[in-house]
Amino acid sequence: MKLKIFSLLIILLASSCTHQNEQDKLAEEAQTFLFNVLESNYKWEKVHAAEGLIDLGYSDAVRNQFIKEHESYANTSQYRVGILRVLARSSRSESEKAAWIDEIATIYKDTTNADRLHASETLAKLNINLKKIDYERTISDLISKDTLLRAIVTWACCVSNHPDSINFEGLISMVKSTNETMRRTGAYALGFCDSLASPYLDIIVQKALDEPADSNVWFYLLKAASFHTNDDALRVMFLERMKEAIPHQSFSHLEDALYVTCMTMAEKGTCEDLPFLEEIFSGNFPVADSLLTTEGINDIKAASAYSILKIHQRKDKKMAFPDWFILGAYGLLMLGIGYYYSKRNKNAEDYHLGGRTMNPVMVGLSLFATLMSTLTYLSYPGEMIKYGPVIFASLASFPLVYLIVGWLIIPRFMKMKVTSAYEILEIKIGPRVRIMAIFFFLSLRLLWMATIIYATVDTAMVSIFGIQDGYIPLACIILTLITIVYTSMGGFKAVVITDVLQTGIMILAALLTIFLVAAQIGSFSDIFPEKIPSHWDSITWGFDATQRMSVSNAILSIFVWYICTAGSDQMAIQRYFATKDVQSARKTFGISLITNFLVQVLLALVGLAVLAYFTQRPYELPAGETIFSSADSLFPRYIVIGLPVGITGLVVAGLLSSAMSSLSSGLNSTSTVISEDIIKRFSTKKKDVNYLNQARIISVIIGVIVTLLCLLVGYVQGNLLEIVIKVVNLFVAPLFVLFFMALFIPFSTQTGTIIGGILSVVVAVSIAFFEAFGLKVLWIMPMAFTAGILFAMVFSAGETYLKSNLNKYNK
Repeated sequence: MKLKIFSLLIILLASSCTHQNEQDKLAEEAQTFLFNVLESNYKWEKVHAAEGLIDLGYSDAVRNQFIKEHESYANTSQYRVGILRVLARSSRSESEKAAWIDEIATIYKDTTNADRLHASETLAKLNINLKKIDYERTISDLISKDTLLRAIVTWACCVSNHPDSINFEGLISMVKSTNETMRRTGAYALGFCDSLASPYLDIIVQKALDEPADSNVWFYLLKAASFHTNDDALRVMFLERMKEAIPHQSFSHLEDALYVTCMTMAEKGTCEDLPFLEEIFSGNFPVADSLLTTEGINDIKAASAYSILKIHQRKDKKMAFPDWFILGAYGLLMLGIGYYYSKRNKNAEDYHLGGRTMNPVMVGLSLFATLMSTLTYLSYPGEMIKYGPVIFASLASFPLVYLIVGWLIIPRFMKMKVTSAYEILEIKIGPRVRIMAIFFFLSLRLLWMATIIYATVDTAMVSIFGIQDGYIPLACIILTLITIVYTSMGGFKAVVITDVLQTGIMILAALLTIFLVAAQIGSFSDIFPEKIPSHWDSITWGFDATQRMSVSNAILSIFVWYICTAGSDQMAIQRYFATKDVQSARKTFGISLITNFLVQVLLALVGLAVLAYFTQRPYELPAGETIFSSADSLFPRYIVIGLPVGITGLVVAGLLSSAMSSLSSGLNSTSTVISEDIIKRFSTKKKDVNYLNQARIISVIIGVIVTLLCLLVGYVQGNLLEIVIKVVNLFVAPLFVLFFMALFIPFSTQTGTIIGGILSVVVAVSIAFFEAFGLKVLWIMPMAFTAGILFAMVFSAGETYLKSNLNKYNK
């Protein structure tokens, strides 16, 4: 059976590398053609190809090429205006864009310049109103005897950078004109507007229906009507009419007809139109080549290439049956494991700690899977894509983390034969500190689990499954329900076994992604950028409280997080207690660190791989998105569009694994805390209680609460990593403050420790949501921990001193 599964995997991988989808091949050929035109000696064809590439996300490449064009052809009549238009559209900043627009405006304002007509059209396309450029000259042009100039200037007087300020009435008046040039220009202009109110749309649609097919205005009216109508049937009818009419056009209208038809399909075409576009792109025009000029043929082929890529960008890509089968099998396997271990739990200790005799390697992998949630699995590739590798510098802290946790913290815990870590706080300090710790832990883990579900559904499942917003609650319920069932049935043993399986799936998913991207873009070395991407922040090394990220900041932040989590979180401490002795617990923690190191390196490579893929193919990005703006969703998007059938399902299972492993551990640990620290601690009824069934019921109730909370997480602003830090980690440092006082400070008091814990939370909230003292989010835990310890020690020492003096006085 294993051999058959392995053979099937090899076949799927081989087929993914040797047999690309035909539409993907067509898109690659179209992209290559546009770049060939960009680097050619053509002029206006080059401008049109460049504008298409800008729309597809290649602004930097176009800008670099056209800066050279500007150096060579700055004085070439007409073409120089096209160069300036491209440079304005591909500018990296508003100030740079304004500088190029000023050059175009200067040409328009010079009444002796032969390029005024092209300058006025370019300004109109850039939504620059000519009246704001030169009011008097514009008014004069509106009554010019040059009909074409008058028409274009009329259009340029209707435009605005603000959609609500566009003069649609003026554009519609142009379409209603009896002058063909005015009507054609008005119809052409409407194709550049983003929206059109219903009354105006009705006029355009009727005009398109009434216009004779041999009119030079007809194709432009159909384009405008197709672009704005919401009636899909009407849009399809217009496109079909355009295709049918092309062979019957006169010589003077033919090139325009083909070009406009292609550009209409670019905006509103579907996969149904790809065969028509492919014919044109391959040179099989629906008319004889002799009827077209060489420049016209290249321009039309470029328009068809652009249209192919735009349709490819809009293509609805979904998982296939084999992918769903793999996901279904994965879900059934998790439920099967839960059922199997439900028969082997004899008491509450079995349910909560697996009998304290579990294999340290298995428990270590479980600890890793617990902390490696979907939040981390998605946020780390997104962080690499958006900001660069600085966050991964935190791996340098792992050796010191291992020494501190393994030799200072774990031995102290293992001396205490307890089920819940928070029993230690009552033993060492007092019951009120235990209650505070319970509150911190439950707040932390309930928010954490809710964030996991939200991130998995909103970022991963929406991108991969195409879930509509209205179905997000249902998806949350289904994901949580499966996890609740196998966790509540199987207890800690089921959690550990499923965590180990899920760890393997997560690692395999990352490896497959890297391997397949490398095969698709050329080689493994192509994953690494030749130069630092322009959107990455420059690397800073020292501690800087005003920086979002520096190497030292990242190391300190992860170091503090790991120490605080390993030294206070029931999910971690529960796994130490599940092993037989200190050496086993230390081994458990070491295995989790090694696995974490490996997976973080893999996720960094996944981020680089996905960045390389979409840098090479920005037409695969969602329409209107950039690599920077959609960084968090690029990995899940690649899963759907870049992976072959079957592998997609496996990688999606990896994403769900990271969510379910964390959620199952959270449910089990919170049920342990509620059972041991609340119900057993405060219940007066000690006999005749079935604590095993009670723990299962608590897990179910927690799952329901978490499902309700997850919908609130979406209101937190920022990328996924910032959401994790802001919402989830507010109580990490304050919780460890309590344990630090209990384990390491002999003079700690209840009152002093509680005050330190409260002030630690205040500091965390102040930095997270108000950037107090100018500190960024990565400083939440270091500052909250430091402040909490200082206040706790000061107040504890003060209380101890006062009590000592009072005792002396009373004596």
